[in-house]
Amino acid sequence: MKVYDLLAKVDSTVTENGEKAKWARIGVLLEKEKGFSIKLDFIPVSTTWDGWLTVKERKEKEQTEEPF
Repeated sequence: MKVYDLLAKVDSTVTENGEKAKWARIGVLLEKEKGFSIKLDFIPVSTTWDGWLTVKERKEKEQTEEPF
């Protein structure tokens, strides 16, 4: 089973080097043999959240952590 983090861009600030985003992990996506399962810890409510989520695969050492 692979574990992916679900990330939401909750804020962005402009720095000298350009825009820098702040991300919040809002849940996990589990890739199982017969499909996918999603567990949301919360739903971001912000004037800056555009409704999109980013899926990032956990690194091997993070895979052992309990995903929920």
